[in-house]
Amino acid sequence: MRKPNPTLHLSFPHQLTGEQAYMSALILESMARALWLEYGDDMAGFQGRVFPDDPSSWAVADRVPPESDDESTF
Repeated sequence: MRKPNPTLHLSFPHQLTGEQAYMSALILESMARALWLEYGDDMAGFQGRVFPDDPSSWAVADRVPPESDDESTF
């Protein structure tokens, strides 16, 4: 059975430019890093309980998403 993929639908009043899309991606990545840095232990515990067989689980690794070891912001 195929596992469903989570999807995020963003709605903008107009089509984004390349620059706007890039900046939006940076903001979302920064938010994800901040959440994992602040709540990573709890999130990893939840992820390990709910998806124990998921080999891509950050709970199995070091609980911090790749390229997020610095705490810098833009």
